[in-house]
Amino acid sequence: MKKLIIFLPFLLTLNSCYYYAFYPHPRSQTYLPTNPDSIKVYSGEIDQEYNVIGSIATYRPLSMGNDKSNEGAKNILKKHTSKLGADAIINLKITPNSISGVAVKFK
Repeated sequence: MKKLIIFLPFLLTLNSCYYYAFYPHPRSQTYLPTNPDSIKVYSGEIDQEYNVIGSIATYRPLSMGNDKSNEGAKNILKKHTSKLGADAIINLKITPNSISGVAVKFK
């Protein structure tokens, strides 16, 4: 019983976490951080010129599937992307347990 009491809070904490990954583009530069609220999100390509910073992804447990709008995961992605100095996230892909895209800086 004691093992269950110790394990249950750990499991609940782990289950509520978002995991973030960043894969820098080989020729990307370093930029000053941007405001997360100013980052635009696009599901495909855009007509504006940009430099690729890198690929980004946020993974989340399947139990977080009750967030139908995926706003929580998008906000986590925007928060981390803003630290890279990105202006936008393009090619956004949403699966039941992840959100991924490409961080870009406008020219």
